[in-house]
Amino acid sequence: MRTYSLTDLNFDSLKVIQQSTNRYGSENHSRQVYHDESENIYVKIWDDDYVRCSNLKLAFDFNFFDDLIPHFQGLIMHDNIIRGYVTKEAVKTEKHYGYLLDRLIKKTRKYNIFLNDFCLQHCYEFEGKPCLIDLEGVWLVDDYKNLVEHHKKVENPKGNFIVDPNYKRVVEYLYSYVPISLQYFMQCHLHKGGGGKEIPLLNYELDTVGDVINYWTKEKIDETLPTLKPENWQYFNCMLSEFRQGVEDHHKRKNENMTFEYYQSLPMMTDEEIKMYLEEVPCEFDEYFIKHSVHRAYAMIGRLINGKPYIPFYMDVNKVYHSKPLINSVNYISSVIGLPVGEFTIVQSGILALMGIRQNDDLDIVISSKLKNTLNERLVGVELMINHNKFKVFGCVDDDDLIYNYSKFVGGVKFAQPRFYFSRKNKLDERALSDWEQIKLFFKHNSHTTYPHRVFSEKEWGSDLVKESVGV
Repeated sequence: MRTYSLTDLNFDSLKVIQQSTNRYGSENHSRQVYHDESENIYVKIWDDDYVRCSNLKLAFDFNFFDDLIPHFQGLIMHDNIIRGYVTKEAVKTEKHYGYLLDRLIKKTRKYNIFLNDFCLQHCYEFEGKPCLIDLEGVWLVDDYKNLVEHHKKVENPKGNFIVDPNYKRVVEYLYSYVPISLQYFMQCHLHKGGGGKEIPLLNYELDTVGDVINYWTKEKIDETLPTLKPENWQYFNCMLSEFRQGVEDHHKRKNENMTFEYYQSLPMMTDEEIKMYLEEVPCEFDEYFIKHSVHRAYAMIGRLINGKPYIPFYMDVNKVYHSKPLINSVNYISSVIGLPVGEFTIVQSGILALMGIRQNDDLDIVISSKLKNTLNERLVGVELMINHNKFKVFGCVDDDDLIYNYSKFVGGVKFAQPRFYFSRKNKLDERALSDWEQIKLFFKHNSHTTYPHRVFSEKEWGSDLVKESVGV
């Protein structure tokens, strides 16, 4: 992708065709659009404090637009800040609305990003290809609720934050039901009711999903099979059979008819079918507790016992970390909660705690130049890492750059892109090898694409670095 320097643009040769100088409190929403008739290009420019100045970086990190902007020529940069972009002239047409909506929905599902300004009026065509305009309104789906509340409070608008109602319904659904990681699923407690639950739970000696997966070997399964009877076999048979097509409701079919032979008579679901089903029909799990959607849970347990990859369940976002915020898994996190939001970032092994691999020792943070001038106290369990060369990679130039451009919020606190840690992590001592084994499983089961880890792109996670290191 081409990059333009702001200082190289000759504004004397450009004609202003649209100008907005809106400000809402301290937020700068101003931007201008110019036309270069000789080159037949459009130049969109904003100030360095434009409220959406960094959004396009998010889109390109995830390759969100891909083939939807064939008229796009490049970003305009100045002092390492995105100041606008350049496009070729495109023709407005509504005939591509359905195609563009469908493609946007698929990309939003895949990347957890949405374009709030998409609408019928922003559908264009360039050299016969569908394309979009007004590209900087890209956001993480996980931020949707806060964005809407902020939009109403700050801008006091008449319209919706997401302009197109069809697209809005999809984004709201994707915000409401989020994919949970294998680490989360393994920690879930299983309901100890009757009707056969006592069999896979070993008469309730086992408690969590992880307990069940770790206990049931082929030998123990073979020992248990002869003890099954109609009143207690349904969940065990479900576990052995994994996900099957067309399974009848057990209330209608009756528990005694949920036989192993019945399950085996039904075709196996493919991984893609399971993925689509779990996304379209969210489970009814509560926070770390499975009382409903139990058959699905045991079908997934069966997959994992048989060594197959985990496929994420989707559940109500309000129930995932209802009383136990994930951020609390990070040791010494309470020491930094009071620091100014956005002026520091967590680095090093703090990401391992967030991934559920192990708790960090010290909490390593990098603070901004603004905070360096005001932070006088020593924080309990916290080490300040100042001007380390280990962070001057991947294009990052200094501590401020790391915090403002190479970090993202998770649970209200910023974490540096995990690739900074993975690219230099020790691979020699015993604990490091154990960490790498767990990191390998984290990526094997696609936990980096689940909530809330999905805020980082594949590139930001350093997926390729991990694969090279541990052979995922």
